[in-house]
Amino acid sequence: MLRAARLLGFMALGLLGVAFALLTIQAVLMADLWAENANVEAQYWSAVLLAGIATTLCLIDLTALVVALRGRRLLAVYRRERADWREVRAAQGSLLRRR
Repeated sequence: MLRAARLLGFMALGLLGVAFALLTIQAVLMADLWAENANVEAQYWSAVLLAGIATTLCLIDLTALVVALRGRRLLAVYRRERADWREVRAAQGSLLRRR
């Protein structure tokens, strides 16, 4: 489970990099559009499309990061509880041996 959480975290970082690359491309397209002061439909719609894709990637990235962090936290809680149960069983065993 820890390996899956770690993999999901690295995937989220990769998606974040792709989202930033798309945001950079979108910014270049919008800057070009504003610099030309032209009403070019193709550039406008391509910038809007890239903004939508980048937004979707950012949402997926945030979801993956939350899931990865939550998975690591849940794994830590599980390990703590398992250690507590081992201590309880060991204590019960020593009590039973004393009788």
